Amino acid sequence: MTDRKFNFALGLAAFHLVMVAAGLWGSNLFVKTPLASYYEVYGKLTGALAQIKFFAPGLKSQIRVVAEGTMPSGEKFSTTLLQGNREVDLRTYNILAAFWAPSISDKADVQRSIVASWAGKLFGQMPALEAVEIRVEAVELPSMELARHGAKIFWHEIYRASYLKKERHLELVNEKS
Repeated sequence: MTDRKFNFALGLAAFHLVMVAAGLWGSNLFVKTPLASYYEVYGKLTGALAQIKFFAPGLKSQIRVVAEGTMPSGEKFSTTLLQGNREVDLRTYNILAAFWAPSISDKADVQRSIVASWAGKLFGQMPALEAVEIRVEAVELPSMELARHGAKIFWHEIYRASYLKKERHLELVNEKS
């Protein structure tokens, strides 16, 4: 291979790695340039811009936190603790790692503390909130054999706690792990 061909191949490989890295971080390098459509086509043809969703559409994480609450009017609400901000979500996922960490000796206390903190955050954001239930759920991926027969991804509960707001503190009314 001549030096010219080698340099071209090396440049092409470097370009592809930049596209893969951009895809992993969800970045669009050419969003407001004439190259945007070529970038998108290249990413779709090669899979370079595919995030984990390429393998499991709609699956962003192995674990999620769902909070459901009740207002004084009886109105219900449901939310997740993910903010849509990559940095905040990454930190949330790091905290969630405590739910999986087998090396923590007082795992139940750590889980209870983390969930109580999230409940306190929700009560602080919504002063009228009377009660909140927080569920931590893990994804269950079917085997390839079951997937061929139509089995879908489903979430199973690994921890749940319900809190009531008292005058100056939260009261844990129900816990399941």
